Amino acid sequence: EYYLEKPELSPKDVVVTDYRGKVVENLEAVSPAVVSIKLPFGTTMSEETTNPETITLKDSQGNEVEYTPEYSHNSYTMRFSDCLNTSESYKLYVPQDVQNIFGESFGREFTYAFTTTDKKPEFMAIESVKIAGEEFSDLTQVVNGETIDVCVEYANNSDASIESVVSISYYND
Repeated sequence: EYYLEKPELSPKDVVVTDYRGKVVENLEAVSPAVVSIKLPFGTTMSEETTNPETITLKDSQGNEVEYTPEYSHNSYTMRFSDCLNTSESYKLYVPQDVQNIFGESFGREFTYAFTTTDKKPEFMAIESVKIAGEEFSDLTQVVNGETIDVCVEYANNSDASIESVVSISYYND
């Protein structure tokens, strides 16, 4: 005889993490730069029933947010590569029929809601990298004497100007 753990999930156990690695506490003021949402079911979930087609995050217009799933021993994590929209309400939905690897069903519908702030996060992104005006993706395309043009986009969401220096390094081993 053995005991199978039924999947369980409580709103207080859901972990929303922002781009700084901080756990979100105020669900009415979430940074749009959410990197992950961890759903600790307390058991290993089945990839067949627990996936982006069944567990969804939607905005107020019903648009689904794309994410990459990660499975671990006791949880399911949604990883996001893009920022969410500012000043938007989101709802996470888990259907009752998701199962753990032993076939035990969750048994109830679960929703979790939060709202993003109107402030874009401060972060830097490389907008484009070009050689002689042409986009490139591989350093083997760089030949002796060529100039690499890098366009960097920085989002400053404060009222103060920021004095900063962008440093780009190249390492050839």
